[in-house]
Amino acid sequence: MSKKSKRAKLIKPMKQLQQKPSIPPPPIDAQTLSRIQLAKQQLLKRKYADCISTGEPLLDSLPESSPVRVELLALLGKAHGMLKHYRQSYELFSQAISLDPTVAQLWYNRGLACHYITCPAEAVLNFERALELSKNETSETVLEIVRQLEKDRQDLRAGMETHEAGITFETYLEREKLFTQALNLTRQEKWPEAELLFRQLTETGARVPQYWGNLAVCLMMQNRYDEAEVALKQALAISPHYPIARDNLRKLQKQRRSEKPLGHTIVNPYREKKVKPFLDIFKKD
Repeated sequence: MSKKSKRAKLIKPMKQLQQKPSIPPPPIDAQTLSRIQLAKQQLLKRKYADCISTGEPLLDSLPESSPVRVELLALLGKAHGMLKHYRQSYELFSQAISLDPTVAQLWYNRGLACHYITCPAEAVLNFERALELSKNETSETVLEIVRQLEKDRQDLRAGMETHEAGITFETYLEREKLFTQALNLTRQEKWPEAELLFRQLTETGARVPQYWGNLAVCLMMQNRYDEAEVALKQALAISPHYPIARDNLRKLQKQRRSEKPLGHTIVNPYREKKVKPFLDIFKKD
């Protein structure tokens, strides 16, 4: 017997790994399905606040693995988006994508939320992914994705021009995320933490007045008026017609003479703009 045949006898066949059967999600009761259907009808009738009131309590009863949960998250994301609650819309579509990243409309809708919270770099990434996944979609859907992608690419180019020459997409995206994180901290009134992030952004050398204007707000809310005045003047040096910085500079002078605590208002620059429709992921019938 040859050595080759002896080696062949010694080789034992590998055991095939047995795949564990996937556990289907537990069935959803009829009452929950009925409420989801009601939320869908409310959305179609443009009763967005009613859709949110109906649908949000149902999330606690839906398992993570259920496709119905993805549909409900998308319903709520669209309702919040149409009410200009863009950050809530972004979070809901992000949850839906984490459960099913194969639906083009989810990526498009999250990109639209990014567009409205002025995050063109992240918007472009979402629209590009939506376009990749929309090969089998209707031409109307594809055209809408292409139109929005081109618009946000233009916004991205304009935004990058305000930074230093030769800035990379990755660097711009990092700053965009840092700015969003800092704004979220201001909404939670975590002024020292937000201040640190805005300072990081001002130290990049980018000529973005919003970096300095928001840093000034953090300083004002900590009663550090001299530092806030320097930051506001820096914002106005970059953009002399920056209205929020001008208004806050006037408020700062009054606040120095007042013993009352300083109030603040979160400004939504898109509040008065018409909202583009978010795409559905369910059939209207």
